[in-house]
Amino acid sequence: MVSGLLEDKTVDPAVVVLDQDGRFAISLVSGHIGGANELARKVARITGGQAVITTASDLQDRPAIDLAAKSAGLLIENSGILSRIQAAILDEEPLWIFDPDELLLKHLPADHGLRVISDFEEPGALRAGLGIWVSELLSPRSVRCLKLRPANLVIGIGCNRGTASEEIVGFIGKKLKENRLAPLSIKRFATLDIKSNESGLLDAARAFNRPIHFCARKEIEGIAVPNPSETVARHVGAKSVCEASALWSAGTQELLVPKLKARNCTLAVARVSSP
Repeated sequence: MVSGLLEDKTVDPAVVVLDQDGRFAISLVSGHIGGANELARKVARITGGQAVITTASDLQDRPAIDLAAKSAGLLIENSGILSRIQAAILDEEPLWIFDPDELLLKHLPADHGLRVISDFEEPGALRAGLGIWVSELLSPRSVRCLKLRPANLVIGIGCNRGTASEEIVGFIGKKLKENRLAPLSIKRFATLDIKSNESGLLDAARAFNRPIHFCARKEIEGIAVPNPSETVARHVGAKSVCEASALWSAGTQELLVPKLKARNCTLAVARVSSP
């Protein structure tokens, strides 16, 4: 009955099995991320029965990284390594964690046992072990780690009318890679409301599965940007589109990546303060 719903542990629904007398509520699928363990406990309280929880981290009272990531609002980029990370935690194998904003650490017990590192440490030391990387920044190459991404990047976009989505998508992907930024950390795109019917831009946002924040000219025309343009002002009435819309949508005054230009589009990146 549930086989058609099962795809990956990061997206599978919670499934709890209950016997006809309500004596046992068994967490069967997606105990952590899907919430089946907690659902089993709730059902057991209603029926007066016993919740049956079999996930190892719960039995050994060790932190469940997938559950902590969910609580922190982090997206798992490479779920295939998640079971290896969890096994290392259960076996008390040495693990490092790079989490400069303490996004995951705030959701772990104080005695988590992970070695907290900074990005100033030698990449060779990171490659020697297994770890957890919590950042919108790309990790060093050949480092074995679970990659957890905060959704904290706003991409401001400007484009000429009729620009193809392929050009926009390719430009975004190329510039994110050049600036060591993960596409999964995109929270949304932002641009002027006069672009709300621009099919190439709308299709590009769908390709990344992210929404677009449309702003009015009066909302961004007074925002100070590092690269104002009189040419842009003549066309749309504001001296900036990509930089100003990124800052406005992210609610910040500082750009992570200033204006970059391609033949038919521009982009800038801002980082929201609270993912």
